Parts: sequence; C-alpha cells; structure tokens
Amino acid sequence: MITGIIPQTGRQCYAALNKFSQLTNNDFTHAINILNQSKSISTSSLNESHKKLSGISENQNIFTLRPDRKRSDRPYRIAFLGMDMNLNGINVRIEGDEPHNCSSLIRLSLAHFAIVGFDELLVMMGTYLNPHKRNLKDWNLFNDSIGYQDENHTTSTDIRIAGSAELMNSSGLQDFVGLFPISANPFTMDQITEKLNTKSKVFINGRYEGIISNYYEQIIPEPVSNVEDAVMNEQGTIGFEIVQTGKTINSKNLFIFGKPAYISESLLIYDFGKHQKESDLQKVISKISPEKYNAVGRVSNLRKWYKHLSENLSNQWIGKPNIDYFLPG
Repeated sequence: MITGIIPQTGRQCYAALNKFSQLTNNDFTHAINILNQSKSISTSSLNESHKKLSGISENQNIFTLRPDRKRSDRPYRIAFLGMDMNLNGINVRIEGDEPHNCSSLIRLSLAHFAIVGFDELLVMMGTYLNPHKRNLKDWNLFNDSIGYQDENHTTSTDIRIAGSAELMNSSGLQDFVGLFPISANPFTMDQITEKLNTKSKVFINGRYEGIISNYYEQIIPEPVSNVEDAVMNEQGTIGFEIVQTGKTINSKNLFIFGKPAYISESLLIYDFGKHQKESDLQKVISKISPEKYNAVGRVSNLRKWYKHLSENLSNQWIGKPNIDYFLPG
C-alpha cells in the first residue's frame, strides 16, 4: 500500500481532497463541506466536540478531532483522519496530519508522498539545505540544494519535490500565496527598504522567523500570533504576512509592499529512495501528474493569481512589481 499525507484541516485540505475526488471519480463533496464548517463549529469543550463528531451522518469514520493550535483557546476541531482509494490501479491511503508534519513523515520514512506548501517545506527542511542556499525563493532549486557536507557534519534526506500539486481554491485560482511586507501605514518603497536593511522591529508569525531572518539579516524579528493585528495596534511598524487573495488586507485597510520574500504554493513531495525502488509509487506520482515549474499551465495560473491580487488590492499594493518578476526566467 502507498501512503500519502495531506493537511487535515484548512483550504489546502479541501483542495487536496477535491483533486483526489477528480482523480478517482469519487464525490468527496460531503467530506469537504463538513471540514469547511469545522472551524466555525469548533469548541473548547471535548464533550461537545465528540457530540458534533458523532452527529455526522455520512462517512463519520474518515473524521477525527484535533486541537486547533493556531488559536489562543485551542478549541477542538473536526479534522480529516484518512481514507483509502485507488489511484492508477494502486491501493493508496490518504492520511491527514498537521501541515508541518507532512514533510516530516517522509523524512522519517513513514509515508511515500505528501502535499505541502513550499513555505512549510522551507520551515521544516531548512536545516537540510546547503547553508549558502537557505534563502531559496523558487522551489525548482530545492532538489539541487537539499543535503550538504562540510568539515563538521553531513546532512541528507530523501525528500524531493515532484512538482506543483496544482491545487485550486474556491475562486478557481491556483493556491499561490506571497509572503509580503505589510503595514497599516502607506510607506514609500524607500522607507520600507530602509526598515528592512536596518535594525528595525518587524512582526513575523513565529514559524517564519528563521526564513525571514535568512533574507533580511539586519532586522529584529518580533514573533507574534497575528501580524495584521500587531501592525494595526502599533503605528509605524511593519510585518511579514502570507497573502493569497488580498481580501483580509483589503478589509483591514492595510498595505503590502513591493516583491514578496517568496511565492509559495502546494507541492507534491515524495520519498526519493522509495521512488527508485517501488513501481507502485512511480505509478501514483504519474497519475497525480504534478506540474513542472515552467509548465504552461502553471505559468497561466500564476498570471491569473497576480491579476486577481492586483485588482483586489489596487492602490493598497505599493511598489507593485511587473508580472514578469513572478514568471519563470
């Protein structure tokens, strides 16, 4: 049996299940709808959570409960547990887990493949990258940068990127996101550049602190749980935040600036060692058919995302780069 891992909640989970629904000609609409409601009906009461889980009338066995650790009260939330399916004639189990565990399970040789965001991959695999290449901004360079050897130690892992998972969100756009500088103040680009090249306090979601510190060595990172609220509460400050559609930035009257630190999207990653030996894994990867970095379809989707973000933010994107910056060279 081949085992694949996907995030057990959130938009990436819904999009992954939707992709597997299309690949297997199965209807996972009910499961996606249940998971889509899970955040709004989450509760800190374990007893109440079990009642809600027990109240699911269809395919209850594919769900479980998990604490939502990104929220301060850590409520229990209905999450995706797993399901078996057939891909290209191969029995495959798709299991749900925390997003940061998706790559870790492959590194520990406990799964064959996973769907994971490039940002999560950088966070979890940073220590396996060549120290001189840890400020990666493009995932097509990852496979050539993973693993290194110096006079002190050798680092290696079998994790490799097969390509873009090409997951689509509810708006019909591929799930690209950018990690942008944001602020409640409409700074000029010269002011932003100065802040990023001096010892300025910059709010960052804790898990991205190491990545941003690699890109901007002069700043003083300030880990917070909510970057948007932090820059709104402390005038004259900036932070780095993941931006997908710009809807939240727009609604809170914030601004994003210039080029993102990097662009992320959902990727299909796999165990290279297993892939070399197991024909079943090769068939499954072939069926999922991940997109290459410069594939026509991916480039077209990237253009659509840029256009959508530009239109949503309009003048709230200060120093907006030309579309050519985002396209493969």
